[in-house]
Amino acid sequence: MSILRELLELEAAGHDDRKLRRAAAALLDRQFLHAADRGAAQHYHLLVDDRYWRYFEGLFDAIGRRLVRNEGEQWVGLLPDMGLYPDLAGALPRMRQAETLLLLVAALVYQEKINVGEVEQGAVVRTDTGELFDRYATLLGRERMKDSEFRELLGEVRRRGIVAVGEADEESLDFEVFIRPMIKLVVSADVREALRQFAGEEERMLDKMASDAPPEAAPGAATDPEAP
Repeated sequence: MSILRELLELEAAGHDDRKLRRAAAALLDRQFLHAADRGAAQHYHLLVDDRYWRYFEGLFDAIGRRLVRNEGEQWVGLLPDMGLYPDLAGALPRMRQAETLLLLVAALVYQEKINVGEVEQGAVVRTDTGELFDRYATLLGRERMKDSEFRELLGEVRRRGIVAVGEADEESLDFEVFIRPMIKLVVSADVREALRQFAGEEERMLDKMASDAPPEAAPGAATDPEAP
């Protein structure tokens, strides 16, 4: 009833509830909205407006989401109410495994650059698809995929407002990627550490496999089991 009461009061004060509902729908679809994104500014300003904050808080609380904002960094977002879910997987938007791994790698790159002071206005970190691509392949022990496939993976993280993609370099053709600070809310420090451990374990496993493998036959050596 409190949501309805808030809405009725807003309508009585002459506010357009259709704009409020469109803003709520845009945020629910994307998870995070940044004021700099195309078409997002009007929704962002409504969502962070103190006149409407209680209404939006109640609306999203009713569906198990916690509304968060940072006006200094100019973003607003939704996080799961973890008290309602037995595990994190049930609370977060569905993503393919490869997209989830890319999100983890982006969080790791973000924290590493923050640690050395490579941060821009709004706590944004600048990298590019080439660096992310290399870290993804190296950390996870995966073969390099096509650039088009990698950019497709990046698309879901971009759609959720966690990164923005800029211009392409004329020589390398790598695109600028701006990793935003809300990634710290989506990927916690313990998850980033787990990724580091995973990468280390996989590297040790590959080294062990290489050391345990039988020596290759010398060039020109006989391969017939009955040969002397």
